[in-house]
Amino acid sequence: MAETMRILSIDAGGVRGLLPALLLSEIEARTGKQVWQMFDLVTGTGTGALLAIGLTIPARSGNPLPAAKLQTIFEQPKRSLYRRSWLRKFAAHLRGVQPNYSSNCLRVWAQHHYMDTTLSEAKTGLLLPVYDLERRRPYFFKSWKAQGQQLKGRDEIYQDRNFRVRDLIGATMAEPGLFDPKVVGSQSGKRLTVVDGNLFAANPGLCGLVSSHRLRPDAKTYRMVSLGTGQDTKGVSLLQARGWDRQTWQKKMLNLTLDGMQGTVDYQLREILGEENYLRVNPELALRKALRGPDDLRLSHRDAVRQAAKRAIEKDETFVTILNDLNRATTGRTT
Repeated sequence: MAETMRILSIDAGGVRGLLPALLLSEIEARTGKQVWQMFDLVTGTGTGALLAIGLTIPARSGNPLPAAKLQTIFEQPKRSLYRRSWLRKFAAHLRGVQPNYSSNCLRVWAQHHYMDTTLSEAKTGLLLPVYDLERRRPYFFKSWKAQGQQLKGRDEIYQDRNFRVRDLIGATMAEPGLFDPKVVGSQSGKRLTVVDGNLFAANPGLCGLVSSHRLRPDAKTYRMVSLGTGQDTKGVSLLQARGWDRQTWQKKMLNLTLDGMQGTVDYQLREILGEENYLRVNPELALRKALRGPDDLRLSHRDAVRQAAKRAIEKDETFVTILNDLNRATTGRTT
């Protein structure tokens, strides 16, 4: 058994999921391997979960999708991710509120690629955090439990933990305020009402590390590649903050909270694993205007994401270290 447990963690970030998709496309191109062959565990939240699923679970072609294929989802997000039907717009207009996005396009995409594929078919470890609304607690979709490993005695069966991939995609993308909550059913009929894990794990790296210790307690080294979705470095001045009323604070709170959560987990992992075994790439975004949210579809912001990915690929020493480490590794899966 390999001495090193390799973990890939992908942050939430809405349309900025294009950034880790571009980085992973470059990694696959330069190593000649797909992600599932290089990592023992992959975890992601929100659009990071969408990438994690696509990179580890076989599609209709027989293998997980290459990162370059998944990248196209973010290139035209109005077609694949963030669309509102006329009916939703009309109903919301009557109520005087902003309508949630329809998940129809995402559902069609998922059904096309995965049909009745289930979580148990993941080719490497897969961890997907969501939030269970009815039980008011985090819930983790775990591929190894869906495969019958590490179940909790007789009270837990693998059918309880095995879900269809197309349902998982809807569940992990159900960000509050953007998409409706998702009801998912396991093979045994167990039902969950969930929203995405952004509420507690915008950076799911720490969740991934904990699961890695459970999966491989004998590993001598735990090494993590953590991919962010770009830093919006436009700060808030004291003068600006003093001028915000309660409604403005509520609008700003989501982005500020996500930044805080991601930064906290980044600090914790850096302290636990050390610089050698914690390799994080999260470049600054050169934005002319601050991001309005994860569904900010302005072309200028997508261009800023592409430029940030290009800078990281060409100049970020951590990215070079990741490539060198993965090219040296002999523990990747090849079948």
